[in-house]
Amino acid sequence: MNEFKFKCPHCQQSLKCEDDLCGETIACPTCKTDFVVPAPQKKIVVVHMRKKIEISPGDSRTESGEA
Repeated sequence: MNEFKFKCPHCQQSLKCEDDLCGETIACPTCKTDFVVPAPQKKIVVVHMRKKIEISPGDSRTESGEA
């Protein structure tokens, strides 16, 4: 079981619980509003890589190496 964080949809209080409670109805400990525990959000990692090129002064090559 993994713990994850989410916010109460009514008062925006930060909460955390075990993922086995997903889909269960709970009461927010702050505002006492009943709501369904959401599924954990999947993290998306975006990696942007740039190609390093070295161009000497006066060299007219493009990034692909073509003249």
